[in-house]
Amino acid sequence: MEQRKSSTPRRATLAKRATRVRLLHRNSTGLMAVYEQDGAETGAMPRTLVVESDTIRTRTTNYPENWQSLSDAELSRLRKRTLE
Repeated sequence: MEQRKSSTPRRATLAKRATRVRLLHRNSTGLMAVYEQDGAETGAMPRTLVVESDTIRTRTTNYPENWQSLSDAELSRLRKRTLE
């Protein structure tokens, strides 16, 4: 597998313990990681759905339990709703 060097500096992810992770690629934002963050880790009780890439980072506690079965477009719309 070919490995590419990124010109952007690496940054730490919000997750220390992710329970479920999904990767998706959008033309506008590139590769995005979508994962649930354990509420105990952040001090918040409910789990949080985090969407992050090199340029964005959003999180919400209002997301469907079956988020992993959503299409890439549906996950993208869910992320955009967190920005409103």
